[in-house]
Amino acid sequence: MSTVHPIVEELAAQRRYVKLTQGDVADRLGVSVAKVSQTERGHVNASLHFAEAYARALGLKIVLMPDRQERVGHRGVELEAIPASYDP
Repeated sequence: MSTVHPIVEELAAQRRYVKLTQGDVADRLGVSVAKVSQTERGHVNASLHFAEAYARALGLKIVLMPDRQERVGHRGVELEAIPASYDP
């Protein structure tokens, strides 16, 4: 059974939202469609570098934010894809 990382799930959802195909993203990244497809399905693990490049291909960036819930002994993070033009 394959497990898809939440960052990859969000990136794939954003890709579909902006109506890009896996082929469109693959072309922008200079990788094969199979690489994008396998990553989105969790058949291969995406490196942070790949995930950042994927986000940039969508005009987004990945931001790690503190978890909103307090957890004893666990440092949680929430992952959000936001427009690359965002500057807090």
